[in-house]
Amino acid sequence: MEVLAAVFWAATTIYLKKLVRERPITHFQTLFAQLFFSIPLLAAAYLIVEWNRSLTITLPVLSAFAYQTLLVAFFSYLLWFWMIHHYPVSRLAAFTFLAPLFGVIFSGLLLGEALTPMLLGGLTRVAVGIYLVNRPATAVSRG
Repeated sequence: MEVLAAVFWAATTIYLKKLVRERPITHFQTLFAQLFFSIPLLAAAYLIVEWNRSLTITLPVLSAFAYQTLLVAFFSYLLWFWMIHHYPVSRLAAFTFLAPLFGVIFSGLLLGEALTPMLLGGLTRVAVGIYLVNRPATAVSRG
């Protein structure tokens, strides 16, 4: 399933980049089009997979839903689609590795999970790798 998700993510990104070249659409339109089509599919998947489970709405559930809705589904995707509209996709691919980096940092800040030296070292290596992949081509040819 993860491989299929990666294939669809790549296909969507390539399709959007091609669509942006052919039509004058904004990153807001891209985001809301994706949400418009994904909400019914996700609702159907919920009904199929979780049909026999009860849902108790509590403050932690509402907080998690608000976090996923605002930070993940709105701000991060809006930023991603803005970048797709303005930069070559081949340069943006490395930025997908920022997701786990921010996930770990926010788990430490928001949930109080331990950020061990080994974990912070790994996050630093990921950040350095993203920088190295995206540094200007002139810096690569000199070094």
